[in-house]
Parts: sequence; C-alpha cells; structure tokens
Amino acid sequence: MIPFFVVGTLGTTSSCAFDVITEIGPICNKEEVWLHIDAAYAGSAFICPEYRYLMEGVEHADSFNFNPHKWLLITFDCSTMWLKDPSW
Repeated sequence: MIPFFVVGTLGTTSSCAFDVITEIGPICNKEEVWLHIDAAYAGSAFICPEYRYLMEGVEHADSFNFNPHKWLLITFDCSTMWLKDPSW
C-alpha cells in the first residue's frame, strides 16, 4: 500500500489537540503526498494575530478547512475549504 493522503489537525473538535505540521509537512512534500489540514474547531481563532503562531507549517498544506459555525456565530453547518492548487 502506498500512502497518498495525510490529514493533520490544528485543534481537534473533541480535545483541541494540535499535530506538529512543521514536522509532517516537509515529509508529505518530499514524498508527494497530499497534506490536508483539518482546523474545523480551532481554525476560526486564526483570524486573531495572537493565535496565528499555531498555524506554523501551514504552507506545506495542499488543502485546509475550518468551520466558522463553531465559533463565529455563523449558521450551522458552514464550512470553508482552501486548496493550494485551484485547478482541483
């Protein structure tokens, strides 16, 4: 089996745990494995400059999502997704 997709989390919904994207990202880039970052819970906090340090390594991601409805008083179920290469 050959891995083709890795999901790193930045603030899981259940425990707000963070993966170390600065370690995972370069490996994914080197091996040409798609890296998706799931920031569904904590991602809304990244609009605040004082929390952006938690996004270290995000430049390695091929895709990124967060759910504004969890913190930003947006209608349920609102999710956003960013793709590095918009041709997908």
